[in-house]
Amino acid sequence: MPGHDVVLTLDAELQRIAENELARAIAKTGASGGDIVLLDPRTGEILALASERTDGAVDQISGLSDPYEPGSTLKPFLLASLLSEGVVDLDEIVDVEDGRLRIGSRVISDVHGYDTLSVRGVISKSSNVGAAKLSARLTPSVQHRYLRDFGFGMRTQLGYLSESPGRLSRPETWTSLSPASHAIGYEISTTSLQLAIGYGAIANGGVLMRPRLVREIRDPLGRLVQRFDPSPVRRVISEEVAAEVRGVLEEVVREGTGTLASMARFAVAGKTGTARLAVNGRYAPGRYRASFVGFAPADDPRLVILTRIEDPKGGVYYGGAIAAPTSQATLRAALAADGVQVDPRLVVSNARPRPWTGGPAVGTPDGAVVFASSETGAAGAADGGTDIGRRGVVALPDLLGLSARSAVGRLHALGLRVEWRGQGRVAGQSPAPGSELSRGATVVLR
Repeated sequence: MPGHDVVLTLDAELQRIAENELARAIAKTGASGGDIVLLDPRTGEILALASERTDGAVDQISGLSDPYEPGSTLKPFLLASLLSEGVVDLDEIVDVEDGRLRIGSRVISDVHGYDTLSVRGVISKSSNVGAAKLSARLTPSVQHRYLRDFGFGMRTQLGYLSESPGRLSRPETWTSLSPASHAIGYEISTTSLQLAIGYGAIANGGVLMRPRLVREIRDPLGRLVQRFDPSPVRRVISEEVAAEVRGVLEEVVREGTGTLASMARFAVAGKTGTARLAVNGRYAPGRYRASFVGFAPADDPRLVILTRIEDPKGGVYYGGAIAAPTSQATLRAALAADGVQVDPRLVVSNARPRPWTGGPAVGTPDGAVVFASSETGAAGAADGGTDIGRRGVVALPDLLGLSARSAVGRLHALGLRVEWRGQGRVAGQSPAPGSELSRGATVVLR
């Protein structure tokens, strides 16, 4: 006898995108594993959750069960705490000691040494020294309370039996070094889902949402049995503080450590992280965890994205160099997927609206937008290059019946530009399938 249908929040296309981008990043970097999480900050719905481990373990989902020290991706929560307590101004200047600070027996250092930075610069330039000094303005109990309120140190109530609560020690057990350690993402561990949900609270105006994986249950006849509505857990920070933090995170992507996550036509906000990797209780030399957590569009967030790349090889290990571009590639595809309510002129593979190039006989139809791939072939064509011998020719595939995103993705992979004039699936294309085109040419889809 047929049972009930469980309707998940996961989007099959977004899940495929996340899995593909994660696999590509792991293969490229030689990493031991990683996660990509996509969720809606307004509802807490998990839209995609991809986790991979190269050691072959498949019994658990690492994004839910494997906590880790998040490093600098935790700094926005310090900023939110400081702003909420009214103990900092974003433009005040902090002496960051030329990137080196001794606290007791420990030395905290920055990758780049600065004499001074504004408070917003401490976050956008990811200064460990600045964050450590600013943490002294909070008592351990207050710092702990905000971290707890953002959901760290407790399970998210998703309902996954193997979900880890992570680790957040009670403040009475902290040492004199603990406030600085927590400020820069050490002495605390979090799962990828916890971290993404925390960023969701910053994205949605300050409310921590309970993550959801099940949207509804229907009986065999399709009748609704139970619907699971969005469930706010608590307000953590005010809308005003959330807006200030979002503005700083937008600066991170625009001009700070996260520039490789930026998009051409709308703002992405987020934070990179590069954390030392602990092995058998000790930090292993030369081994790191690269991460990026952010949301887009920055002024009206519809997607939160987290990318974690564990133990990359080959000498490049910074979150801004590995996790940020992987997040960018995922966002390009995800924001073009069906059901994501973002202006379609902004969302197709790093789209840049260009004037209509279909020729004088065609004119400029209302709503027509030409999308240019970020691939070098298309970029070169935008500069007027048409040397077929230099760029080669490609045969145009038959795209009829494909979704807009799938069709555009295939054309961009060939180095072609796209002008989309239709809705839903492709019903027509020009030139015709089989036509030979130089890379950078424009294909019209209807």
